Amino acid sequence: MNPANLNPASKWRAIALAGRFVLPIGSSSSDNDSSWHYAGRWLVLWGLLIGLLYAGIFGAAWRFYGEHHGIRFAPVIVVLAVDFAFGGYRRIWAFAHLIQDWLARAPTRPMTIGPAAITAVVAIVLLKYGLLVAMPRGAWNYPWNIFNHLGWFYPSAAYRPYVLMPIWGCWATMLALTLGRISTKESGRMVAIAHGHRLFITVAHWLICTLLTVIYASAEPRHVARGLIISLVVLVAAYLAAFTFARRFRGQTEETVQATGLVAELVLLGAYLPAANVIYGY
Repeated sequence: MNPANLNPASKWRAIALAGRFVLPIGSSSSDNDSSWHYAGRWLVLWGLLIGLLYAGIFGAAWRFYGEHHGIRFAPVIVVLAVDFAFGGYRRIWAFAHLIQDWLARAPTRPMTIGPAAITAVVAIVLLKYGLLVAMPRGAWNYPWNIFNHLGWFYPSAAYRPYVLMPIWGCWATMLALTLGRISTKESGRMVAIAHGHRLFITVAHWLICTLLTVIYASAEPRHVARGLIISLVVLVAAYLAAFTFARRFRGQTEETVQATGLVAELVLLGAYLPAANVIYGY
């Protein structure tokens, strides 16, 4: 069936299933739902929704806890608590589980949590916290910036990494669905969401994510190149991660595609930080 011919109820069902794939909600009872075939194209939308949630939580925590010596220690902790418990839960634990299996040289089913996985989670916590807490608020104001008219779609500089991080994480998950074969041991929903996805959809969403990154990272036209470089760096990192995971674990699994999303998030933050320091004069 052509996605354009789907009725509104089916489209909303596919959107809801995409949310179940990204977030720790739902159950396996819907694994055979035919709408999984179209769920992959909505992953970036959920990344945007999660990013807006993070930005709102960060702003509220910032107003409540304030900052110390210009550094927002507590607000970042609040956002990461939501990220690790909800928005990024699947990506974080999938990555930790893959690292554990990689070191053990044998996959574990059902998923178990060992010392290697705990160590990986702690490392992710420290890395994400360090990158986010290092993001300054932005000291320069460009009143002539045409993007200022976008309202809440164009938040102040300090909020932008929180919006971009889950968007790129979900896009990388989308990319991994198109690379390599699907493991023969995977669930019905994983097979359906991967087989229903197409590379051109991934490329189209990459262009959308890149446009948003360029807008967020370009206070002036001369800064456009930095936004493009950030997007290209994330693209290369996500491709290499997806290819490596699929090769090591003999096909794509839910853990490999989710773990690819976490790699993209970390690379995005690592690439955005030095660019932001230059662009916004932090």
